[in-house]
Amino acid sequence: EIYTLSLHDALPIFGDAAPVKQHRYRPNAIKQQYHKEEIKYLLADDFIEPSCSGWSSARILVPKPGGGY
Repeated sequence: EIYTLSLHDALPIFGDAAPVKQHRYRPNAIKQQYHKEEIKYLLADDFIEPSCSGWSSARILVPKPGGGY
């Protein structure tokens, strides 16, 4: 079955899948500041919302060729 996800769709969980929780890592001060600003922006514009889910993954920043993330 193929799923098309919109901004407000939840990912389907099949069967009795247990939550996956990946360990955090501490980014350097520059990346940490970028994370804070980006999360503040995403929360303010309703792209994301707070969650108490057992599912979590580490945040990843991928550098752009011209600088920045």
